Amino acid sequence: MYVHHDQAVVDRLLALVATGVPKLTIANDLGINVKTVRRWVATDGIRQPRREQCSGTTCRVREAVDRAAYAYLLGMYLGDGHIVHTRRSFRLEIACDPKYPGIIEEAMDAIRGVLPANRVLARVRPHVVMVGVYSNHLPCLFPQHGPGLKHTRSIALEPWQTEIALDELPGPFIRGLIHSDGLPGAQPRPRGERQPVRVPALHVLEPVRRHPWAVRCRL
Repeated sequence: MYVHHDQAVVDRLLALVATGVPKLTIANDLGINVKTVRRWVATDGIRQPRREQCSGTTCRVREAVDRAAYAYLLGMYLGDGHIVHTRRSFRLEIACDPKYPGIIEEAMDAIRGVLPANRVLARVRPHVVMVGVYSNHLPCLFPQHGPGLKHTRSIALEPWQTEIALDELPGPFIRGLIHSDGLPGAQPRPRGERQPVRVPALHVLEPVRRHPWAVRCRL
């Protein structure tokens, strides 16, 4: 909970610090969290403006996102990715096959491009590597997040996602889909008949399948 303190309290705190009073003692005497005391000392009492909160239509991270990295990461998320709402934040995890370290590194690079201020994690489990990141901006970046499994509910891209992943950068997007959800092996077909490319994640994205390049590829 955010508590606003009068400037007189800040001035009193800095005066006590100047006389050598320990920060913990100041915190107890003034009834202020010791972390607040340390922050005011570090900034010389200058209050840092609070960052603007995200809304359904605006997000500072989304607006400044690396679009190529995002297109690839969106494909990875729609394939074998999921978002978990933790107690204080959200966690994105993408299941990667440990047999393909190049794909794991590419997924981690994409996360760094989308969320450069956040630490990228790689949890090694039997037969899988979970690449992930914690961020409160994940619902802004991936509005497809919701209750239940993705393949059991309708999934549609937002207009700004369509602009990035389909109109501008379909290559990284489809690459992420294939890297995450795989590409089935070719099945025996009559001679001369074209083998369609099928990406499992696209089966829940009807608007994507109707896009001109998807129609050309017979997705």
